[in-house]
Order: sequence, then structure tokens, then C-alpha cells
Amino acid sequence: MHQAMLRHLPAGPVLLMGSDLPALDSQRLREAARCLHDHEAVLQPSEDGGYGLIGLKAACPAAFQLDHWSHADVSRETLALLAQAGRSVGCLPVSWDVDEPHDLVRLRRHFPALMANLSSCQPA
Repeated sequence: MHQAMLRHLPAGPVLLMGSDLPALDSQRLREAARCLHDHEAVLQPSEDGGYGLIGLKAACPAAFQLDHWSHADVSRETLALLAQAGRSVGCLPVSWDVDEPHDLVRLRRHFPALMANLSSCQPA
């Protein structure tokens, strides 16, 4: 993730998101971008303790130097690393992602509303 950030940060702030976030819509992406107007970083924690989106205005290698990934404290530890690096952080509301079989049940339940929201989106 750090390498992806380094590649694109010269062009301006970067939002990096997972591909397993069905509820991450254009409104939430705009909210994340607005967060970077007032903060040096933005994070969207997920219910399982990780995060689905991270945004930075400038490189911050420390944000990605966790000892372990894929556990219930990834978001909390990342916030601590950003704070230790002196970065101000805005947080989006906690969301959910699709990692486990029970998440597919939730996706199926929410799929019609997600698709309706997608079809009603207008270009900004």
C-alpha cells in the first residue's frame, strides 16, 4: 500500500480503498476527499477492526508498518502510528466489508439497496 501511495502522491492526495467494500459509495469517497482538506490523513475503519480506506496528503511509511495485519486492532494501531508520525487524521464512520461467509449473507440482504444507490448516482 505504501508503494501505491508513493507512486501517486506526487500528483496530489491519494485515497486507497479495498475492493470488498460494497457500501463505499461516491458520497463516502467525496467525504474522504473533503477530510483531506482539514487533515493529513483519513481512515475508514471497518467493523472487524481493520480499515477499508486510507487517504494521505503526503507519504507516511509509518502508517503501514504494522507488525501483523488482518486482526481486530489494525485500525486502532494504524491510527496510533499516524499519531506517532505527527499526522492529523479524520475518520469516516465505521463500515463493513466482505471477508467471511457471513458477510456474503449481509451483502445479499443489502444488494438491492446498494444497486439502487449505484444506479441513482450522477457524475459530480
